[in-house]
Amino acid sequence: MNSKQNHNINRILQSLDDMQPAQAPDFFYTRLIARLEKEQVRESSWLSTLKPAFVAAGLFLLFGLNMYMLTHLKKDDESSLQAPSAESFSSAYSLTGHSVYNENDQQP
Repeated sequence: MNSKQNHNINRILQSLDDMQPAQAPDFFYTRLIARLEKEQVRESSWLSTLKPAFVAAGLFLLFGLNMYMLTHLKKDDESSLQAPSAESFSSAYSLTGHSVYNENDQQP
């Protein structure tokens, strides 16, 4: 069994001996370097230099809008800010103290 595995391993390793390294096409490295330089030039366009200015303007606009909303919105009545009482809750949902199962209770 061990010799059969060794034979298979040797056969696979010998098949690798015949392999040749892959050849790059002509002028591959020249075209690669030209493409990389072109991408570097594209990144330094006017839009990339203005990006921080756009971000700062957007943040300033959001901050100003937030301040306007906080100062100019109408304030609600104090009564609407208070928590509803149990009586208003029970009257809103028709929850009375009478049970439908009590025969002695009479509903008005």
